Amino acid sequence: APRVKLRLGANLGDRPITEGVDVYFECEISCNPPTRDVVWNKNGQEVHPDRKAGVIVSHRNLVLQMVRRSSAGNYTCTASNPLGTTTSNSVPLSIRYLPVCIGGGQTVAVAEGEDVRLTCRVDAQPDDDLHFIWYFNNTLDTVEVERHRIKVRQGHSFLDYTPRSARDYGTLSCWATNSVGMQADPCPPERVGNCVLVNLTVGTLEVGCTPGNDGGLPQRFVARVYASPTHTLLATLEEEEPRFHVEGLFPGQDYLITITAVNAKGASEPEEIDAIRLKVAEKRMGDVSAPPVSPLVGVFLGLVGGFVLLLLAGILLTRVRSNKCNCVRHRQRDTGVGGASSTTASKLCATGRGRATHASHDEENDEDDDEDGPDVVKTANETAQLLEGQKCPEIVSTRRPQSYTHSTVIGQGSSDSPQLTPNGTGGRALYRDSGSPHHLSRDESFV
Repeated sequence: APRVKLRLGANLGDRPITEGVDVYFECEISCNPPTRDVVWNKNGQEVHPDRKAGVIVSHRNLVLQMVRRSSAGNYTCTASNPLGTTTSNSVPLSIRYLPVCIGGGQTVAVAEGEDVRLTCRVDAQPDDDLHFIWYFNNTLDTVEVERHRIKVRQGHSFLDYTPRSARDYGTLSCWATNSVGMQADPCPPERVGNCVLVNLTVGTLEVGCTPGNDGGLPQRFVARVYASPTHTLLATLEEEEPRFHVEGLFPGQDYLITITAVNAKGASEPEEIDAIRLKVAEKRMGDVSAPPVSPLVGVFLGLVGGFVLLLLAGILLTRVRSNKCNCVRHRQRDTGVGGASSTTASKLCATGRGRATHASHDEENDEDDDEDGPDVVKTANETAQLLEGQKCPEIVSTRRPQSYTHSTVIGQGSSDSPQLTPNGTGGRALYRDSGSPHHLSRDESFV
């Protein structure tokens, strides 16, 4: 069977291997007959050639270009011939690299005067000589945190921090150093969180998230919209802030949205919003309720209603008085009384249209009334009859008229004709609906 021995390339010697250099292995084989093939393994898994990844296999040699942290492990080679198969010794490949962050940053909410412990976790090789530096940054300045406030344990750093004023709020960042050097690249951004649907309408939706720590580099946010359950990509959106407005969606369809934060170092883990369904508009309308009525509206309507009632009452009163005047004029025509009766009708209409006269004017009218005719006094029954169009009010004198004496005049026709002669004193004269004052008899005269 073959005799097999594995070793690192002679040019490497015992020097420590740092990330980014080229490494090669030599598999020394001694056998007869010669081997047919050589198999390379890393941690028990076969290594396959991959020039894009920098892995080159050439029978007895394995070349690793630009080794990375992931290249570290235990390597072996296996040779076989018709007499048997032999596996070489295991050669560990240890790669030293600069510290890198474990996970993303974090956002911590703390009140003034409240103590909080912040943790900085890094991956480094070697990790037994780590040193940490903390920096505080706000809108005014960036300062280094005092070393005595920093604690290191098992490759992690802890900082107990207490904000005392508004100026103590900002961003705290840590940088680690080992024998290889200081941490070169900031950490990848922290994944976004608290993603919620801000607005959901027919055909559109809007989603917003809380951004995570940017890892010290500018970040942007990418949203991808998928049709569920087929997981077909429908749209890709990119924004400076984690807020996205998606249009052109169909009601009744389920959607999946993934949101990722990206910076120059890499991308965060995606945040997913699943089972989004847009419903038809008719099913998404809320109950429509009438707006509350202000008390001022009721007051205004009451005032308008009162005004309308007063207006109708005024119109009705005007109609009643107009009918009264018409009745008086009609009586004048029926009785055939001239002079005083005509004047009385005119005064009655004037009185019915309005009484807003001055006292001096009333006194002048009183003198005229003594000469021209009587006023009108109507009872409740007469008013009702007036409204029904059945009877006009009677004319009753409220002042003392001239006195009358009864005498008989004998004319040529030897017939007695009764006459009323004014005396200057006397009683009341009543004019009824008989058509003429000549109907008065001796018993109806007053002396």
